[in-house]
Amino acid sequence: MINASSVSFVNQAQFTSQFKQPLYRSYAYSLIPNTIIKLLTGENIESISVDAVGGKWAEHDAVVLFLIDGFGWCFFEEYLSQFPFLSRFEKQGVASKISSQFPSTTSAHVSTLSTGQEVGQTGIYEWFQYEPLIDRMISPLLFSFAGDRQPNTLSKANVSGNVLFPFTTFFESLRKRQIDSYVVQQENIIHTPYSQAMFKGAELVPYRAFREGLEKAVDICKAPRSQPTYIFVYFGDIDSAGHRHGIDSREFRDAVGSCW
Repeated sequence: MINASSVSFVNQAQFTSQFKQPLYRSYAYSLIPNTIIKLLTGENIESISVDAVGGKWAEHDAVVLFLIDGFGWCFFEEYLSQFPFLSRFEKQGVASKISSQFPSTTSAHVSTLSTGQEVGQTGIYEWFQYEPLIDRMISPLLFSFAGDRQPNTLSKANVSGNVLFPFTTFFESLRKRQIDSYVVQQENIIHTPYSQAMFKGAELVPYRAFREGLEKAVDICKAPRSQPTYIFVYFGDIDSAGHRHGIDSREFRDAVGSCW
């Protein structure tokens, strides 16, 4: 079903008629990490509203989180009837609208999922941002100076990922709770200094084509397990197509079709 309560709640979160108010309580993206912990352990911690997870808290042996970058609620509504996988959320599960953080960037949101901290705590908020430790503009996800076409140029400047990303990761916190975790991501970005620092504590599972990544996620789900398991699956092609060609482009529609 579509969670009408979540839609109404998020729609009413406005500064003005033109500007949305980001939520950090109830139906909030920033509460996804806590929600995963609660689903796997039953811990009494602040989380997304219970109606977003079926109306009751039940402990699970595995949770799979798909981050389909750039595919917001407006696209979910647009493509809902076109793809059986999406329609299953409406017919067999619960589809809830939640608020992004501000700014609504990949940098901010992947970092929150990787650390369990809000964007104001991680300080990682944009593709390009000023880094006072080196007094330069950088691209944190590429681990490069802003404007460099090659990734990892900060490594050549003797800058360590552990210095720029000095976090205890969400995956390390799961390990302390005796929870196994996996990150399934494109092979060209899963071994960058950013990923190496932010995914510490997880087993990294690279893929070339998304189908391969999905098959690997299924294999992890099917494998015998002695303790709870968290699987984070990332797909970035929709976001990339939107940035490069626009959200009304054929390339964007092709990326959506390839995903779902």
